[in-house]
Amino acid sequence: MNSINLERPYQPGDYFVVHPRGFLAEFIQFIQHLYSKDHESQYTHAGIIIDSDGATFEALGRTKRNHIDHYTGRPIMIVRDKLMTPRDFEISFAEISKMEGWIYPFFRLFLHLFGLARYIHWEFAVCSELVAKFQWTLGWRCRWWGVTPDNLADEWYECPARYEILKEGRK
Repeated sequence: MNSINLERPYQPGDYFVVHPRGFLAEFIQFIQHLYSKDHESQYTHAGIIIDSDGATFEALGRTKRNHIDHYTGRPIMIVRDKLMTPRDFEISFAEISKMEGWIYPFFRLFLHLFGLARYIHWEFAVCSELVAKFQWTLGWRCRWWGVTPDNLADEWYECPARYEILKEGRK
């Protein structure tokens, strides 16, 4: 993968998937590979870009604000939802930002491991479910639970009429 530059500035409501470093990322990639329709899994973390400077909202150790530069040197895909308006972003972010500070729901990873996360859910969301919940609050998705970073990446590839890939490669 080549290093990439973003020619168009970030917009609130852009999404990203990334493959960060670490054992947990490698484990998630292995599990996603087992359940993936295409038997491929490149990205293991997801989040939402919340301003033009690249601030992010994501579920890490807690649901919190971060910055896209945190993933410098890592494989990443950043997309723009062509349906997103500034008002849509405000509505959805007002809803999901209520989760800021929540502890990461590691127990949900076990549900994902056994393919149960799409059937069993509470208000807690792992990183990709947070992105899906962001869309769900706008009525753009029938459910947010059980969604993985690989599911999101596949959706973004499969629907170029809806999603514009702004960059893919290493941050």
